[in-house]
Amino acid sequence: MNFFQEVWRGFRPYLVKFAVDFGISGTLWLGLFVFHTLTRFLPVPDWAGTLIVHMHSAGSVAIFGIFAFLSVNDLVHIRRGGGLCFA
Repeated sequence: MNFFQEVWRGFRPYLVKFAVDFGISGTLWLGLFVFHTLTRFLPVPDWAGTLIVHMHSAGSVAIFGIFAFLSVNDLVHIRRGGGLCFA
């Protein structure tokens, strides 16, 4: 077997899981970005607007946590060869 083929076969499962996790997190972030852009065109006054801005900020931070959780879970899943996989 070729050295590069062997390296690719060992690396491929991690790349696939990382790409799926990135796609999930990216889609969530894109949705928050669209809603944030929508609030620029249709402003919401007073406390409701402030609440929406803070919820979007908290959601953006939570997305990084989701990405980290999914990535660590997938790494454990690949290493053990079984168990619960969320993505």
